[in-house]
Order: sequence, then C-alpha cells, then structure tokens
Amino acid sequence: MKEWLQDCESKWNIDILFACDAGSRAWGLDSSESDQDLRFIYKHRNIRSYLSLSKPMEVIDLSHPVDAHGWDIFKAFQLAAKSNPSLYEWAFSPIIYEDKRGFSTKLRQMIVENYSPFSVAMHYLSLVNRNLKDVIGKENFGTRQQKQLIQIVRSILIIQKIIRHGAISSPFFKIEKEPQEIWLRYYFLLGEAKKQVRLLPHEVLSEMIFQLEKEKLRLETRCQELNRGETFKEKLDIWLWALLDI
Repeated sequence: MKEWLQDCESKWNIDILFACDAGSRAWGLDSSESDQDLRFIYKHRNIRSYLSLSKPMEVIDLSHPVDAHGWDIFKAFQLAAKSNPSLYEWAFSPIIYEDKRGFSTKLRQMIVENYSPFSVAMHYLSLVNRNLKDVIGKENFGTRQQKQLIQIVRSILIIQKIIRHGAISSPFFKIEKEPQEIWLRYYFLLGEAKKQVRLLPHEVLSEMIFQLEKEKLRLETRCQELNRGETFKEKLDIWLWALLDI
C-alpha cells in the first residue's frame, strides 16, 4: 500500500498527508468478499496552483487496484467546517496507511473540540430513517437488507454514544462475544452473519426492525437536545496555512 500511495503522489504531483481504510475492514466486519476502501487527504505540491484561474484537482477517484477516494485539503477543510461525517469516520479509522506531520492526531483533535454533536447525530439519524424505510415490511430479506441493518444498528450505536457523552468521540466500538446490551448484540449477530456470508432467520430480523423503529423515535427527541456547535473556520485556516508553509 505504501508503494501504491507513493506512485499516486508521483502521478498527480501531490503529497498524501493521510490515508486510511474506511470500509468493512475498519469496522472489523470484512469477509473474504470485502474490498479495500482507501480514503485519503492530499495537497498539491505546486502551491501556486491554488492561486491559478484553473483550480487544481479537488477529488481523486480510483477503482483499481483498490477502491480509493481522495480529497484535496481545501475540499476536506471546507467539509470539516460543516462537521462532515465522512471525515469523522476517516479520522478515527483504526487502519492508517499514511500519516504525515501528525495529521491524524490534529484532525481528531479538531473534530473532537469543534464538530457539532447535533449535526453529526442528525446525519446518522437520516441514515437510520432512509435504510429503515427500505427494510420495513419486507417479506424476504436478502444480503442487501442485512447490510442495511448493519448500517442502521451502527448508526444507532454512534448516536447513542454522542447523546451519552454530549460530545464527539470515536465512532468505532469494540464488540465482545455474546454482548449483553441489545444493540451491541444485534450488531454482533449481523456482523458475524456478514463475515460468514449467511442470512439470519426472518423472525430475528423482523424483531430487530421492530426494536429499531422504537429506538429511532426515542433518539429523534434526544438529538434535539444536543449542542449545535460554533464555527471554527479560523482554526482550519491557520492549520491550512501551516500545511502549505505560507
């Protein structure tokens, strides 16, 4: 992976400041069929390109040999200012491939201290709503619906953690075997089924959906109590200038 990242740097004349896995491997749910999901943040080596009428490339998308998606630091920081949830997950990924100048530590600190708990929680709540609409009332559950349930339960757990602490912390969590707490138990069951490439019984999934609907309604009320956060663009500007050495 290191060599591949260096090849990318040479090809596009960029410095990759941070790279991680943000897919099933990061969540410990990879199976033999899982792909690598590489996500990275970069800056252009030619600093003058940022002052050009032809703006430098903001996004790099690749599908071979791995699924890779990268953001230029200007795009990344503009999204960070809006409490972007993708950056939130990238920053706390347990699988890091590149981390120049302590970038990940600074990014995590910036997120924990400045992200809006309300905005992040509402993003995950929207994922819950959207995926629940797809699975409610299904007579037959397939692999797609089971993957959606993983997304739903994971989002529920992240929202619960934000509400419990009233602040942002890592979205990742460890699942012990045979967990007692209902939502961790659901996540464990779904995760094991995904890794083994099998489907859970219909009655188990139906009961899960019933409980998820009830919890969603409870969380909708609790999310309204969360801190909205304040703008931190000035802090991002200062960091940006330091990264560009200007």
